[in-house]
Amino acid sequence: DPKVFGEANDLVVCTPPFGLKSRVTGGDFASTLLEHAGRSLSPTGEALFVLSPAGWWSPQPSAWRQSLAVNGLSIKACFWLPAGIWPQSRWLRGVVVQVVRGAQGRLFVAELPGTDDDWNVIMSNLEQQRQAPDARFGRWLPADEFTTLPALVASERLAGVETSFGTRKRLGDIAQITLAKRGVAPPTGAIRVPM
Repeated sequence: DPKVFGEANDLVVCTPPFGLKSRVTGGDFASTLLEHAGRSLSPTGEALFVLSPAGWWSPQPSAWRQSLAVNGLSIKACFWLPAGIWPQSRWLRGVVVQVVRGAQGRLFVAELPGTDDDWNVIMSNLEQQRQAPDARFGRWLPADEFTTLPALVASERLAGVETSFGTRKRLGDIAQITLAKRGVAPPTGAIRVPM
């Protein structure tokens, strides 16, 4: 019910349940909840959503992400929650997304840290709009180019490998790149590059 959020909220924080159908719209309940929460923000309000990375940063953006601009909202920051952060599951990952009113600008991306010192570096990079040498400590990116933090870190590591081997071509131009899980046998003649 949209009335739950009221109007002109300065802060909305929620962890919507994913996979449930909305009784009102018949669509995804989480998308409906996030849309109503975002629309309830005051002009200077912020919303923090703890989300599943699989549904949020899929190649096909969710209906809620597509509705941000229509509702005068944008994503200011995306904080990746690494596996093991939840006591219930050492495999579960998440994303904390900060939504504000206004047109979409560059997106700040970082990984939620394990120490207070790391947190201070990340917050300083966010406030000062600085790029960290390590993507996990904060990068400003065009919002439409960002998929996931692990993909960003992997692409930067590949770029480092290309540079260290002195190749001017992209690794993908001279070799087939296959991402595989540990324990999966590589194809014959493959070279494993640990990430």
